[in-house]
Amino acid sequence: MKEIAGVLNEHKDVKIKIIGHTDSDANYIANLTLSKKRAAAIKDALGKNYGICDRRIEIEGKGETDALGNNKTKEG
Repeated sequence: MKEIAGVLNEHKDVKIKIIGHTDSDANYIANLTLSKKRAAAIKDALGKNYGICDRRIEIEGKGETDALGNNKTKEG
């Protein structure tokens, strides 16, 4: 987060999008809500801890969609 804040502070015209994810353990709606909360927490921390303007940060929650691995195994 510190590195991202450094880039944003150096380049005041840059905007970012933070996308939150979850595994597939809970139901779809709960996972979607949690993923949005995760993205919002990062956005809030960048503002509070590093002074990044919240208008420069878009957030999105993906829940359990777009997984990098298979959630049916421990490794996944």
